Amino acid sequence: MKWLPGLLLALLAWPAFAQATDIRVPAGLQGDGIDRAMPELAREVIAVYRDEDRARYLDTLFRLQLAAGQHAQALQSIDAIRGLRSDPPTQPPVFLQYEIHARAKLLQATHNVAFAQAWRQSFAERFGGLDDRVALRAEFSFGGSLPRWRGSLDDALGKLEGKRRVPLAEAVALVRAWQVHDAYAAFMPLFDAALKADDARRYAIDRDVLVRTPDGAGISTIIVRPAKAPPLPALLSFTIYANDDWAWGDAKAMAAHGYAGVVSYARGKGRSTDAIVPFEHDRDHRGRLHELGNAREKRLVRDVTVMFREDFVGQLHHLRSANEKTRLFKSINHSTTMGFFHTIGFEEDERAFGRHGDVR
Repeated sequence: MKWLPGLLLALLAWPAFAQATDIRVPAGLQGDGIDRAMPELAREVIAVYRDEDRARYLDTLFRLQLAAGQHAQALQSIDAIRGLRSDPPTQPPVFLQYEIHARAKLLQATHNVAFAQAWRQSFAERFGGLDDRVALRAEFSFGGSLPRWRGSLDDALGKLEGKRRVPLAEAVALVRAWQVHDAYAAFMPLFDAALKADDARRYAIDRDVLVRTPDGAGISTIIVRPAKAPPLPALLSFTIYANDDWAWGDAKAMAAHGYAGVVSYARGKGRSTDAIVPFEHDRDHRGRLHELGNAREKRLVRDVTVMFREDFVGQLHHLRSANEKTRLFKSINHSTTMGFFHTIGFEEDERAFGRHGDVR
């Protein structure tokens, strides 16, 4: 029985021994055959990879499984990760982008359809099943920088040059770099169109509203509200910055939180063809926009809460007299962009993103 202590010691040391194992570099990994060779490398890594930290182990394992083409197992690992976390239901499911990617790969294989078709279907079913607020937050995980990820992959591949075997840690880093780039390269070209279709289903969208003022000026306005909803309380953001991307994002965020979101540009901005007259008519135009809730031609909103963005406050130092400053403050009515963020809980969203970090 003298051999028993040695056997026990060997068994206890197995995880450390496995982590020190070198991994064979498959043929073609550094050439055009990388997409064919990577699944082989991933399977070899899966066979020996261990980590006593369960969360870290699963985070690496599901990526190895995706790279190995083991999509059903990857979904199980992602579910296990979620089971270890204490995310509130208001947060998107972690690694949702990879879950949808894996579901699309399974659908592609089982139904013999193109990946693009399979991904759009999987996205519509899974992302479309989220409530509006969660879906708004979930958009973040589908974006990123393909050139940066390609650079990380090239750096990892560069470490293999001339080698037939590599340490396990380098093999894991290489598979991870390839997996991130491979997944995003596949679904990022599809995401914008899929999200646009999802937005059209969730929201009633009016991008080209031109509100007429009593003096005949046009105020360019975007309105977004939950689809098929009755008239809702509205949040109105009035800004001098005519950026449709920003305006769309603000209005959509308001709608996702259950309001009719209204973003209007100052006179002469956006689709308004009138002359730009800073601060002269803003108070009157605010009043006209407030009447939007009673506008017979729209019948979309009620109980309009008017908010002026911080850019109006930031222009105070350009004003020439105390009277101009007083007139502007009366127009602002003590409401700024931060009022908007406090009202619909965006500070909570920002804290949540900061807590969970980059989940790519």
